[in-house]
Amino acid sequence: MDEKVIRLKASFKGIISSLLFLLLKFIITFSFFTFINRVKNGIFNRNDIGFRSSFANPMDSTTSLPDLAILYLIYIGITISLIFLGILLYRVITLLMKVSNKAIFDYNNEKIITAKRTSPFTKLTEENIFYKIIEASVSQNHIERLFNTGKLYIAYLVLGETDSHIRYVEMDYIEAPFKAKKKLI
Repeated sequence: MDEKVIRLKASFKGIISSLLFLLLKFIITFSFFTFINRVKNGIFNRNDIGFRSSFANPMDSTTSLPDLAILYLIYIGITISLIFLGILLYRVITLLMKVSNKAIFDYNNEKIITAKRTSPFTKLTEENIFYKIIEASVSQNHIERLFNTGKLYIAYLVLGETDSHIRYVEMDYIEAPFKAKKKLI
């Protein structure tokens, strides 16, 4: 049997769908942040106050009680939107790190080697022995179909000394997943 090694690697083209979804979340959050900030600045201009006087000494100013309540709700909204923007930034960085994910299927040595980054701080490298690949399936959303990318799910059989069991490998953001599926099976 000739040497058969199949290498699968995530691609930047594959993460476009997830990046667009995160961009939509960013636009919605930033619009909410901008709207709340405009309302806050309107209250500041109307009552001729600043951040320190509205937050530290609310009763010393001529601001009405409903305006103070709205200001405190606005501060809570700004804090939540800034936290959400930070989470979105972390998710974008994590998504960009996943472009380096790869899997090697070595049929001669009957090994599957996967190298994945689950976060900017964690890298997982696994080496599994397999007997036979029994299933490969592809999952795509609409945008991934347009770019011919997707997720590849692979089920393989592992033989032990006393029994056998099925294990799974999931490869995200694969370019041309149907071609890779045909190569594997």
